[in-house]
Amino acid sequence: MGDKRQNDGLQPGPCPIVNGEPQCPPPTEINVIKAKRVYEECVHTQTKEIDIEVAIVPAHEQLTAECGDVTVLTLHCQKLDGNVVKVTAELEVTTIVNETTGTGTMQIEKLFFMERAGEPELSPQCHIYPECLLCFVSDEGENFVTVTCCVGVLLLLKLEADVQLMIPSYGYPPEPAECDEAVGQCPAEYQPTWPPYPSQNNE
Repeated sequence: MGDKRQNDGLQPGPCPIVNGEPQCPPPTEINVIKAKRVYEECVHTQTKEIDIEVAIVPAHEQLTAECGDVTVLTLHCQKLDGNVVKVTAELEVTTIVNETTGTGTMQIEKLFFMERAGEPELSPQCHIYPECLLCFVSDEGENFVTVTCCVGVLLLLKLEADVQLMIPSYGYPPEPAECDEAVGQCPAEYQPTWPPYPSQNNE
């Protein structure tokens, strides 16, 4: 077998502190790795409102609306002419009114200028992180209520490319610890009470 270049004694984690400063040992080699390099990125935040009809008969007790989950149904990112990146997304928003659930969908479409978007070697990557901030009953009908939910949206845009980089390295990491096997909920042993008969007296 060839040299696997494992470094005995080195463990992942913080470098030792010497005189108040972290001191890592010098690298033992230079490796070539394949990675995605980010050439440009930007972030955008916004809030959007969505009205959701919930099938519920308004009662005399107070109606309370709460936030549920926000699910990303679709997300698309494409480059347009003029160094513009277009982001489109569809979100499903869930609300809960007195234990009754209602859902609605909302559309997001935004255009962003990115300085290097016109370079054909760079690919746009979009990430979206939605969060329901607040839901409240905004209208009441005969057999339904309208709930308005405020949704916070964080968009993260990147222009990336696959590249090969030379990096200093310590070689392959040490062999990891053995995994702890998850056992079932049932006990491993069964020890019934003996004898398995009714008591001989009335007490």
